[in-house]
Amino acid sequence: LSCESKTYILILSATKFRVVMRSFPKMYQTIKDYGRRFVKALNTGELAVSDLTHCSFNLTGHLLHEVDAFSGYYFFLSHYKEEAGTEAALLKENLLKLMKEDVTHPGNALENPVFLDSDNLHDLSQLSNCVLDSLNLLFILTPGVLYRPWCLIELALAVRNNINVQPVEIQKPGMPFQYPREEFYQKLRTGENFPAEFYPMMASQGVTLAGIEDALRQLFTKIALTFSPHKPAAIRDAEVGQILRGTSKSERLSMS
Repeated sequence: LSCESKTYILILSATKFRVVMRSFPKMYQTIKDYGRRFVKALNTGELAVSDLTHCSFNLTGHLLHEVDAFSGYYFFLSHYKEEAGTEAALLKENLLKLMKEDVTHPGNALENPVFLDSDNLHDLSQLSNCVLDSLNLLFILTPGVLYRPWCLIELALAVRNNINVQPVEIQKPGMPFQYPREEFYQKLRTGENFPAEFYPMMASQGVTLAGIEDALRQLFTKIALTFSPHKPAAIRDAEVGQILRGTSKSERLSMS
């Protein structure tokens, strides 16, 4: 490895090496070809030091630190469980499938790329940490989600901490999502939309009604992507592919 005019020998796990390959997409095919030649030489007993073509990566110490450091989630799925619990689980399944198939995708190298509370949350007090350990928050749009305290808290925490947020509208018969109008925001400011127990929950996370309004307004500046759980797998794959392409890689993971 050539780094700042010095040469190093690094031993990387397969997971870390995938991150390095993903960081240099233009070099990916070259690396694959080089790897095939290396493995073939090993298997045939023909490997000699003189046979190895020099292959260098112009990496910095900062890059190596980032490759080694991030161990969070690529996606956090924020959803109203009663309306979209099954749909969120299916979305997670589809996201994992496509990320696994694409070795160059950043999420491919993560141990747990997608956070879903029913699978990954064992202590409610850790929920905010799970949001902060994520690169993207997918806010799943169903009729009642804008009235669910924890969903709004998750969104506000993500926006406040510069985590990329993306609305995803569930395409399901009988469950149209109504985008908020000014009347909704007026009621939000007075707290008319929420039960009394919402306020201690908000305070415990350092979230305010003003922060929630700002987060929602930022969220809805983006065009919502769609997920259609009842349509054929090919359509779902196309929709999930769009979600993967339309979300941020973040400086916390993407070094390209």
